[in-house]
Amino acid sequence: AVNPELPFRFSGLSSIIFTFLRSAIYILISTSLGIMVDAMINPETESITGYLVPMMLLIVLSTIFSLCVFLCKSRFIHQALRQFKNLVFSKMVNKSFRAFSKENTARYLSVFSNDMKSIEDNYLNNIFLLVYYATVFTFSLIFVFAINYRLALFLIIIGSVSLLFSGKLSQKVAVLEKNVSDENESFMAEVNDLVSGFSVLKSFKIEKETKKIFDNENQILEEKKRSRRFWSGSLEVAGDSFGFLMQIGTFLYGAYLVLQGQCTAGSVLSIVSLSSYIFQPVSYVPQLMGAFKAAGKLFDKIIDVVSENSDEQNGVEIHRADNIVLNDVSFSYDDTNEVLHHIFLHDGASHRLKCFINI
Repeated sequence: AVNPELPFRFSGLSSIIFTFLRSAIYILISTSLGIMVDAMINPETESITGYLVPMMLLIVLSTIFSLCVFLCKSRFIHQALRQFKNLVFSKMVNKSFRAFSKENTARYLSVFSNDMKSIEDNYLNNIFLLVYYATVFTFSLIFVFAINYRLALFLIIIGSVSLLFSGKLSQKVAVLEKNVSDENESFMAEVNDLVSGFSVLKSFKIEKETKKIFDNENQILEEKKRSRRFWSGSLEVAGDSFGFLMQIGTFLYGAYLVLQGQCTAGSVLSIVSLSSYIFQPVSYVPQLMGAFKAAGKLFDKIIDVVSENSDEQNGVEIHRADNIVLNDVSFSYDDTNEVLHHIFLHDGASHRLKCFINI
């Protein structure tokens, strides 16, 4: 039999490999641009036409690798979500009726809708974005150091300040994401109760009171979402501001080094181009990490939901039963709706019976 985990692992590993290769191609393209500029400026060098074919080859390879990344990533996310949802549903249906009856079904609706969507967007998708940003950041920094170590140190200083500031904001965003998930569960439970009791509220003509209850729950949920959006936006603004500062500062400092004869114009162009691959991780990784951590906490929450109130089977195993007699037997799981009602049964045959009674 084929191991169902193998396609899942292969898709994930393939996505990471192609992400790594695509990142390397991007860095080579940026570096090649600077070499071409120096070739154009220096009259002693050969024609730049010799650089065009390798450049076009790099562009074709980047396109192929990008398509491979998206193909493998989509397959990985599809398999991951399907397996996780199957696991959650399996744990849910394996609960005893008594355990399940104690819970609000709206919790599961929230898990399979809002929480799963957050896991897909903020966890699974962000895995590959984090790999991409980590790769381009590392490669870019290595190439910048190789071109001019002064500019590399300048970028590191600005980037470190940005990461320290944005890291604090990302922690707050992670907490707010968890709060939104919890409140959405409460909101879904309230809506489920209101819809289930529609006949009751119409009978007692309490539409106005019901609207107030809904409006209050809705306001609380949207207020938490508003707070999350505000701090997420603040994190994005902070990242963009530091990114602009990094690019402008790199350009000005690079121009100064060119005037001092310590760097070429092509090298500055390459470094400015590479700085975008340094500034993007610095700008967006704190946001991604905040969302990634928040979505990661949802895994624990979902497992807690499906594990809550799970009863262990504590029935009695009967290896032999002769002359079975049921005399006016009634039974219900929830003490309200009987599934057996005044059952009479007499089996006079003597035979070996093996059964398991779990009440």
